[in-house]
Amino acid sequence: MKLDIWEFVRLMVAVENQADNPLMQAFGEQWQEVDQALEALSQSDRIAYSDMMLNQEIDLGALNRDQKAAGAAALQKVIAELKTMEEDLEPDDAETIKLERKALAKRLKGFKS
Repeated sequence: MKLDIWEFVRLMVAVENQADNPLMQAFGEQWQEVDQALEALSQSDRIAYSDMMLNQEIDLGALNRDQKAAGAAALQKVIAELKTMEEDLEPDDAETIKLERKALAKRLKGFKS
């Protein structure tokens, strides 16, 4: 399974404090590498940071049943949080969150198949 980096970030932030989560067990090292790269770019090159977040992907390979279930649960949580955030934002910001929420809802289908 391939994810855009921003999708991977949303997913892994949702599970990063759960050491026993199947996603953290399988992709924790990749998550640390991506997180560190993004942190460095956010301090030095905002254009490269944006490019990495929006235009690059990470290939997680084939996910097993437990990883898919953990991913689905995490994305459902993120989508619900975004929906709540959306209600409290100005219209332009709310529209951005809405687009992100819809993209994640579409991605969620891949975790359920």
